[in-house]
Amino acid sequence: MFFGFNFGEFMFRVFCLVFSVFLPVASLLAKINYSDLGFYRVAAISPQIAIGDPEVNMAAITQEAIAAVEKGASIVLFPELSTTGYTVQDGLLQSEMAARSNQAIYQFKEATRHLDAAFILGALYRSGDGRLYNVAFVIAKGEIQGAVPKTYLPNYHEFYECRWFTSGLDVEERVQDELLGSFHLGARQLFKLGSATSNAADALVFGVEICEDLWAPVKPSTQHALAGANVIFNLSASNELIGKDEKRKNLVVQQSEDTITAYVYASSGPTESVQDTVFGGDLIIAEAGSLLSRGELLTLEGGRLFADIDVNKIMNERVDNKSWGVTKKNAGYRIISLPFASHLEELHRSYSKYPFVPSDLTALDERARQIIKIQSTALARELKATRSKTAVVGISGGLDSTLALLVTVEAFNSLNLPLSQIYGITLPGMGTSEQTKTAAHELMKALGVTSQEISIVPAVKQHLKDIGHAIASIMDDREALQKPENRKFFDITYENAQARERTQILFDLSNKYQGLLVGTGDLSELCLGWCTFNGDHMASYSVNAGVPKTLVQHLIRWYSRKHPQLETILTNILSIEISPELIPPDSSGKIQSTESSVGPYVLNDFFIYHYLKNRFSSQKIFCLAKHVFGSGEKPD
Repeated sequence: MFFGFNFGEFMFRVFCLVFSVFLPVASLLAKINYSDLGFYRVAAISPQIAIGDPEVNMAAITQEAIAAVEKGASIVLFPELSTTGYTVQDGLLQSEMAARSNQAIYQFKEATRHLDAAFILGALYRSGDGRLYNVAFVIAKGEIQGAVPKTYLPNYHEFYECRWFTSGLDVEERVQDELLGSFHLGARQLFKLGSATSNAADALVFGVEICEDLWAPVKPSTQHALAGANVIFNLSASNELIGKDEKRKNLVVQQSEDTITAYVYASSGPTESVQDTVFGGDLIIAEAGSLLSRGELLTLEGGRLFADIDVNKIMNERVDNKSWGVTKKNAGYRIISLPFASHLEELHRSYSKYPFVPSDLTALDERARQIIKIQSTALARELKATRSKTAVVGISGGLDSTLALLVTVEAFNSLNLPLSQIYGITLPGMGTSEQTKTAAHELMKALGVTSQEISIVPAVKQHLKDIGHAIASIMDDREALQKPENRKFFDITYENAQARERTQILFDLSNKYQGLLVGTGDLSELCLGWCTFNGDHMASYSVNAGVPKTLVQHLIRWYSRKHPQLETILTNILSIEISPELIPPDSSGKIQSTESSVGPYVLNDFFIYHYLKNRFSSQKIFCLAKHVFGSGEKPD
């Protein structure tokens, strides 16, 4: 990763070059089809219904379906038995009800034939041999693409579905219905949707289960996922009891995590409520263990919930999860390709500008406490393992060395070692400012560590003379150094000579004091290569190697709140512009800026997070950055 030159600047320019080559200006200005990047908009709807009146219900469902498509949904889910109403009870046994339900489904097919979307409707279906099934019809472009029967029929407490229905556990048959047409009836089928140009690996493949199926020990959705489904839709009629809503939400979120899928759930609403049961119209959308969205419970007007799920992210998580990789595939499924392509022009999904930093203050407080505890515990373990009683830390007065010193103090406290055995070494060089040097000394004094200052200027000057560097002849002429024509001499050799001199001194002092040299570089610098080979990328143990720059700032801010005696010093350090301070200020007094070379850290950390955590492509990261920061908007 490190080659002894300004690799960070090199990578930033390469990154820009890649985008200029592969994402021409014309394509960037054109409308993005976010489905090409793996995004699909889904909707879960709990409509108002009239119990036992399929015609009225289907009129309401059709209206809701058309409205959902107008809002960009490619797949729209409705609750269990929403065609007739779940609580019609023995009315389900009447042949007239089955006929009216079929007629309503037929009318819906015709009314939505022109729409580029799939609809999942709950209805009863009476087979030719007299079996009654609780099914989910998957309808697209005016045709039934498949019908999935409910597997597990609850027959306990307030539920007695075995009175009406036959389980679809072993049902796999081709149906030829005079009114509804030809379709497959069975649980072992999946439905596939892609965009016109997307990678086949990022196609949305969904399976369906119905209500109780989710509560069973062996869930159909688990089998669907192992057969290739990356999204699960659940049609439900789940009544409300005290605490059940939380349990139901947790169940949906957990199943989405266990199966590494998106899980879309729609339950019957209050207009289903008869006798002693009340239905809340719960609408939930989760993705791989995270709750994306949830609707409001118990609204008489019905509910509508939308979310843009990220199939690409789900599939990348599966690639990373090797436990998933060794789980046996579930064979024998039918895969039905839906007869339309998804097109999503706007992304209705929020992303944080600071993905490494929790937005919730309570969560941030706990995260910061935990991170510093992990860092200090790891360092304490290294100190014990190497039988070290001392530590050496290079202190610049900047963010990274400040956090490294705070972590070292915490580690020494946990081991009951005197803080005087921490040696804070400040090493002023060619571009060191009084502000950072003063901050370094103030911090070390406040913490009670042993401080030492060693200027690297004489040694670096001699070294540059020894190697015949062009700047050697004017190094002692401050006026000449500030002339614009001489700024070219402040090259990568000039900068790296200082970094390597500092590292040599620190390692030698760690030998002298028989302690560990604690590294200060952070994750962002490591990813960008913003450090010097055989220089500051080396240490005995680097405590910040897993902490990105934007999080370093928040950790220091958190530490200052927890230690009021340090607040003034740490607040001052946080206010200092990020700089390696390797080059003297120019004639106007402007100092060297890290972000002028590698770009804003808020952007770099955004790129790093989505590249490392989500495995997103450069094109997708670029599109998300435009979505989050805005075209041409300067990151704050």
